[in-house]
Amino acid sequence: MKAVRMLYGLAAELRESLFLFFANHLPRLNVCNRWRALCLKLAGMRIERKCTIWPGVDIRPIGAASHITIGKGSFVNVNSRFAAPNTYIAIGEDVAIGPNVSFETAQHDLHSAKGKPRTSTSSRPIVVKDRVWIGAGAIILGGVTIYEDAVVAAGAVVDRDVSAGTLVGGIPAKFIKTIEQG
Repeated sequence: MKAVRMLYGLAAELRESLFLFFANHLPRLNVCNRWRALCLKLAGMRIERKCTIWPGVDIRPIGAASHITIGKGSFVNVNSRFAAPNTYIAIGEDVAIGPNVSFETAQHDLHSAKGKPRTSTSSRPIVVKDRVWIGAGAIILGGVTIYEDAVVAAGAVVDRDVSAGTLVGGIPAKFIKTIEQG
């Protein structure tokens, strides 16, 4: 029985790796968007319709694709990274994600015995609500919720929740201003 579970796990990892490879090696052409989304769905991601996801999707660890959801009409630019061990990343509808954005749910334990490597980690989910804009190179850390109509500036490191309709930026990300709706 243990061998069957091991083979099943190996087959699932192989399927995810194979479809991620195909998704990342399709050309960045409009006609390939549907094929890329299909490959990512077959890898395990939950992707709603009318999403545009450009190549360079990195999912860690293998087997975490099923922990990632991307809502209808969202755009994910090149070289996006999703690290979702033992938790989930939920992207809402009509979200725009710039290039080189990282979603990092895991954190290392800072309290380890003296002289011992820090190998223990914990994971907390990331939730991005509808109509959020995340600038290039931003890093979103575990336990964060970014609420509706918020903007994360390029290069920001978001380590706490972002209120609806606000602009945050910096390292760590701090409130910059309220965004006027109009």
